[in-house]
Amino acid sequence: MSEQGYSYRRRGQSAAELRALIERYVPAGAIFGGDLVALADDIRSFGPGDMRPLDALDDWDFGHAFCAEAELRWRRAADGFDVLLLTEQERAEFAPGEQVGQPWALRRPSEDLRIMLDRPKGARLSFVQYLAPNQAVQFVRYREVGP
Repeated sequence: MSEQGYSYRRRGQSAAELRALIERYVPAGAIFGGDLVALADDIRSFGPGDMRPLDALDDWDFGHAFCAEAELRWRRAADGFDVLLLTEQERAEFAPGEQVGQPWALRRPSEDLRIMLDRPKGARLSFVQYLAPNQAVQFVRYREVGP
């Protein structure tokens, strides 16, 4: 069986619940976000020894936290944060109604194909594409920031 991607959505999450989801599914990686006007700062790295970059969650209206295994996206809504988890591992802890669509086919571009970043200068962002049955890209999941 070929590798598949999964997407799960939770609505109405508090900042504390959002932080707990990040710490569970992206225990070390990179994070960025901002408010409705501008992206805040650079992409920041974090890990088990330094979770301080997560302190910005209260000020951000949207954001992404990601690592090689998963990406968590969120946006502020009237009832809390609307959260989307993208991962290549099926997660039984999510209710059937929280899965978005069927499992997605994946396309992993070569290491030569990466998103170039202005900040940090010269960094490149690797990604995985989640594909619909007609091969249209549905999601681009961020993986890692590297040289």
